[in-house]
Amino acid sequence: VKEAIALTDPATEPAQAALLQERLGRYLWVGDQDGRPAYERAVALIPDEPSVERARVLTGYATMLMLSAEAEAGIAAAELALPVCIEVGDRVTESHCRNTLGTCLVNLGEGEHSLRELQLALDIAEEVRDPEALARAGVNLSHANLLLLRWDEGMRVARAGLAAARRLGVDRTHGVYIESNLVEALTVTGGWDEATEREASLSSRLPDGVWAYFTVGPLRADRGDLESLRRDVAGAPPLQEADALLQGLVRFVSGKATLALWDQRYGDVRPVIESALERAPAGLLDSFAGDIVWPGLRAEAERRSADSGATADRFLAAVEAAAADRHGIRPRLTAYLPLCRAEHDRVRGTDTIEDWLAVAKTMDDAGFVYPPTYARFRAAELAVRAGDREQAAELAAAAIDTTSALGAKPLHDAISDLQRRARLGSAASDESGGRFGLSPREREVLALVADGRTNRQIAQALFISPKTAAVHVSNVLGKLAVASRGEAAAVAHRLGLTNAS
Repeated sequence: VKEAIALTDPATEPAQAALLQERLGRYLWVGDQDGRPAYERAVALIPDEPSVERARVLTGYATMLMLSAEAEAGIAAAELALPVCIEVGDRVTESHCRNTLGTCLVNLGEGEHSLRELQLALDIAEEVRDPEALARAGVNLSHANLLLLRWDEGMRVARAGLAAARRLGVDRTHGVYIESNLVEALTVTGGWDEATEREASLSSRLPDGVWAYFTVGPLRADRGDLESLRRDVAGAPPLQEADALLQGLVRFVSGKATLALWDQRYGDVRPVIESALERAPAGLLDSFAGDIVWPGLRAEAERRSADSGATADRFLAAVEAAAADRHGIRPRLTAYLPLCRAEHDRVRGTDTIEDWLAVAKTMDDAGFVYPPTYARFRAAELAVRAGDREQAAELAAAAIDTTSALGAKPLHDAISDLQRRARLGSAASDESGGRFGLSPREREVLALVADGRTNRQIAQALFISPKTAAVHVSNVLGKLAVASRGEAAAVAHRLGLTNAS
């Protein structure tokens, strides 16, 4: 293309020169390089009178702006291009233009107008039987439905679009985006088995490099498949090398951060979130700030370092700013906002049962499955601390049922641990008295003694007072007929009564 540009005189062939610059911009963008200057040269070169070339250049420029999350500028360019497309009768370019316009509109919260334009784009693409226009319509119409929390319709459009992409031979390009949308919807709504299979399918079809962003999501981390995710995260390029693939950025950041959370590498999460907030354009944060920030807030709540509170304040401020700076309704951000607020308060130690129950209801109503389960777990923790064992048991049981159905092993284990430590359910009651006449609670205490925990640490782990913990430790030493914690730990290891066993 550069050779053709060099051989074309803009003074005598301005339309051809503009088209070549538009193609150069597109190829640079696909190669994850900065194509904006080429697009801007194309717009400057194209003559003002209506022509097929002008329609294509303006539509290409609008699409570049859309893909850069510059929705307002994209709308302006698309609205300039659309009358030209119609006047010159270029139906294929009209489909692309309406597609771009509709996607920019949904990114600004204009849901109904967006869906009308995107459906028109699909209808025209089907009419003219253009493969790329059809596939793009499948990508962006499914994406728009997901942004509007229309999960079932989004999955229907994605499945149809994916079938069309395979039929038309664009499975490794547009099909990747469509299947990524389908994985997202399945993950949100609880179809984790199919989502896992499709994510693996994506991994097998994608080239190396920034495309890994489409398969490094939170799903594998939340299912406990940490080893394979570690390999993919390690093989992915840094964020600064993937500016053109904004579609994969949110998934990658969430996946990398969630992996670090379950690995208990809490200090590694903060730089991931900070880098994402720095690099993500405002147009992306308008819908996905909550997705990006939530794992960062979770990490600060677990880490509790001297500056965790201040960091949590900054992270929440980013979500609040995105929520305040908007032109229309963005349901996804609206759903995540109370979750981020509650997590922020957990960092500060001011979260309440009512906060988490409100989060669970909001996320339930929005069609999410995993976040409300997590919220019930946090509410159960607070209920234990408040002494409301009945409410705690009910919330923990509801949460663990969902984690079992999802296959969400790390969260399932965390809830089981809460049930065991607080004696809320079968995790404690199923155990026998064990050797030496130890009660289930005393076996828990012995395991913690073997871990080297102090009475205060045992009290914190089991949600009991330090005085009660001391009584339990004394009873354990007496039943084991030993004189010290060290001897008790040795007996525990010899008899397999440790947490490790």
